[in-house]
Amino acid sequence: MNFWTRLWFWGLALADRWLGTNLLERELSRRQAALAAIEAEVAELEQMLTQVNLELDHLELVVCLAWLYQRSIQFGSNWSRFDPRRGGEEEEVLDMAIQRLVRAGLAAVHTEEVEPGHYIYTLRPYWGPIRQEMERCPGAMDELIAWVAQQEAGASETRAEGG
Repeated sequence: MNFWTRLWFWGLALADRWLGTNLLERELSRRQAALAAIEAEVAELEQMLTQVNLELDHLELVVCLAWLYQRSIQFGSNWSRFDPRRGGEEEEVLDMAIQRLVRAGLAAVHTEEVEPGHYIYTLRPYWGPIRQEMERCPGAMDELIAWVAQQEAGASETRAEGG
């Protein structure tokens, strides 16, 4: 409490004592009610922030998978191989995949040195957890979910064949 607030409370305490009123008690009740209202508003805002963060995580996953889906159309079966020498977008997509998928445990990256100082990166998504993550989120894009399921089935077949 600052000086003026303390002085105010001392004045109320003296008035209560001299006049037999309950001014101090009423002021404390008023401030406690205001504090409770502020705490309720803070709790509501924290809940909203949590919901917004969940939606943001979902949107980041959808954007990342949309870029990977675009790559699958563009590069066919080599969509998961990234060569930074191809250009800035290649690095951008790889960085996004690492940020959103690898750090969240939804994928792994295998690095292969093809010549000194030149690396090719292969993204190895874990399709089951990705699909579960997408299905958890309302409003997921059906086409991307179908693609993820297709990739998961293909990965299972490859593992079954010993590849």
